Amino acid sequence: MPSVNVYTEDDAVIQQLKELLVPLQAFVAKRLSCGELELQPREVSVRVIKPVASLMIYPLEIEMSAYAFAERVEQEDIICREVVAFLKESEPRLPDMHVWLTLSELGHSWEE
Repeated sequence: MPSVNVYTEDDAVIQQLKELLVPLQAFVAKRLSCGELELQPREVSVRVIKPVASLMIYPLEIEMSAYAFAERVEQEDIICREVVAFLKESEPRLPDMHVWLTLSELGHSWEE
């Protein structure tokens, strides 16, 4: 299950982001789908986090984590830029942002 953590210290930005969570979840699910794996929005966890203390580089930082399928690895920088473009098109008043995509092996806690 991919996850998206959105970090900002600005309450006004948090309010803007609340309206974008469902569209962002759908966008990330579509963009991280690959091969025969078609992700559904409900399979992407999205959180907005306001740090208690931080030394953030940008006013808005987004960390995405997902399994390292080859197609994602080949497209990782493009995916990050597309998330920025999607958010800026959806809400032009959002501040400067940076997006990271961490692709790795995956373990999980549920039993089948």
